Parts: sequence; structure tokens; C-alpha cells
Amino acid sequence: MERYYILLIIVSSLIGAFLFFSLLISISLALFIANPIRISREKGYKCDKDKGWIEGIEKIKFNEETLKLSDGYQLHWNYALTNSSNKYVILVHGYGWTREGMYKYELEFVKLGFNLITYDLRGHGDNKRVPITMGIKDSQDLHELILKVKEKFGQDIYLGVQGESMGAATALMEMKYDDNLKFVIEDCGYATLKDVVYHKIKRLFHLPKKYADFAGFFLKLFYKYTLNDVEPMEESKNSKTPLLIIHGDKDDYVPVESAYKIKELRRNDAITEMVIVEGAGHARSLVLDREAYLNYLQNFLNKIA
Repeated sequence: MERYYILLIIVSSLIGAFLFFSLLISISLALFIANPIRISREKGYKCDKDKGWIEGIEKIKFNEETLKLSDGYQLHWNYALTNSSNKYVILVHGYGWTREGMYKYELEFVKLGFNLITYDLRGHGDNKRVPITMGIKDSQDLHELILKVKEKFGQDIYLGVQGESMGAATALMEMKYDDNLKFVIEDCGYATLKDVVYHKIKRLFHLPKKYADFAGFFLKLFYKYTLNDVEPMEESKNSKTPLLIIHGDKDDYVPVESAYKIKELRRNDAITEMVIVEGAGHARSLVLDREAYLNYLQNFLNKIA
């Protein structure tokens, strides 16, 4: 009988440890999704400057603005009138980063004759710290910024959006508003948030997908949204706005399969181009070969002209 109780204690302890570990992983993942490690604007600038990715950006004069959104949140953004044309592009940075992360793309758009608009996503950069919603509230914010840009520079401007990673997902989700954008370019965006979390769970922890579902439960409990609420491929599928998808085949953060899912779901009468960049990791397609990247942009813009 004594041996039975010892065995029962051991088994109970193992089950308890497993449940505690599962709970810890799931809660930690939920907390991390909504509260990334954020870098400062100064650090973001220095990081890309030291890598030689933004040479010449100091020659561009940015004008700082703020926008009070419909829910009272204040968004920090800026613009640079680098050309006399009526072409503008809004650039949307990625998770945990700041608007400085889009400088490398801005340098290419200047060559293409565009004026530049960048901003810090909700909870990032100069904006007030709030939990991240991975594109849910951010797509509404982008919609309101688009309306502001058209109000400021003219309703008839030629306006497009390019996003990177979470910024790309935000741009895709904004497409549901049908703002008459001339184009959207999404670089390494995710088809669904669940795909990214599944990928991370498997690659980092070698755990089954069920842990992602547990994390989704705590996201709902703490932050009022779930993994299933973030599906950029669904939000963008019915838009007629021309879309260019760029994704590296060595992306270890957002699986390259996301690009194929987004393209496959798009309506047949909408222009949808896709470029899979061989050898590029996450958000590295441009810095791998800037000339090739500029050609991707130029060819796409020529096609939709």
C-alpha cells in the first residue's frame, strides 16, 4: 500500500508539473504577443545606420505630425515631400520596431518619384504604450491615417501603402475599407496570426499546436482578442486594390506558405503579383539585393499604371 501511495504522488507530481509548464508557456506566449520588446526610435535608426542600410536618409526632411484617432488615441506620424509629383506612399513598420525601420524602403520609393509618409504603429515608437493587437486596431488606425493624408494632400493623390511583417499584415487588413488605394505592397506579412504562433511553437519549443490554442485563450482573457481574430488573408481577399506580395524563402519568423495562402485567396479579377526571394530571411528581401527589389517595385507599378 505504501508503494502505491508513493507511485500516486510521483504520477500526480508529474501531471501537476506538466500542467504548470503548459500554463506557463501559454500565458507567457500570450503576454509576449501583446507586449513585444519595443525598441526606441533612436536605437532603430542607429541599428539600420550601422548596417549601412539607410545611407542618404539624413538628406530627407521629415515633418512631424500627430493625429487624434476616433477612439482618442494619439498617433505620431511624419511626411517628406521629396518629389513634385502627386504620388505618395505610406510605409508601415513591423512588430516591436518604429517608423525608422521603413527608411530603407523609403530610399527606394524616392527613386520612383514618391513622397513619403511614415508613422509609429499603436503602442510603438513615440506613441503611448498599449497592448499590441497584431493588426486589428492597427488597420483601423491606418484607415484613419489614409483619410487624414487625403484631406491634407488632396483626395485625388496617387496613394499606395507598403508594409513589413506586422505592418504588412496591417496593410492587408486595412484593404477591407476599400479606400481607393492605388496599390498595396506586403513584404513578409502573415496570412493568419495562428500560422505564426504555430510556427514559433514548433520551431522554438518543439511543442504541439495545442499550446497556441491555449495562448489564444489567454489572449482573449487578457486582451479581448484571439488568434482567430487576426486573419489578414481573409480581410484582403475581396479587395480590388492591386497587391504585390514579397516574401523570402528562408523566412524563419513568418513561414513563406503565408504568401501562397494570401495570393490563392484573392479574387480572380484583382491584380495580385507575388515574388518569392531566394535566400532571403524575414524582412531581408530588400537588403539582400536592393537593385532587384527596386525592379520588383518598378515592374509592379508599371503593370498597374
